[in-house]
Amino acid sequence: MVSFPEGVYFGIYQDPWRFLTEIAIGKPNGIYNNGAASNDRGMFDERGLLEAIISGDNYHRASLSLLGHWASTGIGLIEARERLVTAFESVFPPDRDQRWRDRVEDTPKLTLCR
Repeated sequence: MVSFPEGVYFGIYQDPWRFLTEIAIGKPNGIYNNGAASNDRGMFDERGLLEAIISGDNYHRASLSLLGHWASTGIGLIEARERLVTAFESVFPPDRDQRWRDRVEDTPKLTLCR
């Protein structure tokens, strides 16, 4: 792959936005259409993201994806917050470590309207 300055200089990329789009698509740690951090661009996997929270595999990214999805489907802020709190409360108590406590403390910030 040609770097951005080289590509622009040699005229390989007529449109710099196309170049930026090409390098942004498929990043290994990006959020995709299904809300998961993978290259699987299938349907949004709400159940999978809730399971990621409950299992402790992923708190922050799953929370953000779920909140965004719920907002886009018309679910109100209070209900979305309640759903997220329910997911966090479903984590097995012995698994509630400092990372879990930090994410639970972030929940009001994630659902704050400004």
